[in-house]
Amino acid sequence: MSPRSSKNVTLEVEGTDRMYLNDYVPRLQWEQGVVGFVQNHRGQPVASSALMAPRTQAFVRQTN
Repeated sequence: MSPRSSKNVTLEVEGTDRMYLNDYVPRLQWEQGVVGFVQNHRGQPVASSALMAPRTQAFVRQTN
C-alpha cells in the first residue's frame, strides 16, 4: 500500500440508492437519461416519478 492509504479508512453509506445509480447506471443521474429510460426501456410515453415508485419501493425492500 502507498503511504497515503496505509491508515484505516471508514466508508459510511447513507444513501444506497445514490451509490447504486452512480456505480451502475450513471445516465439516470440526468433528466434526459431518466426520460430515455422511461420511454425507451419501460415503454411509457410520459416520464413520471409515479412510474418509478414501484421499482424504488422494491429496491428499498431488498436492501433492508
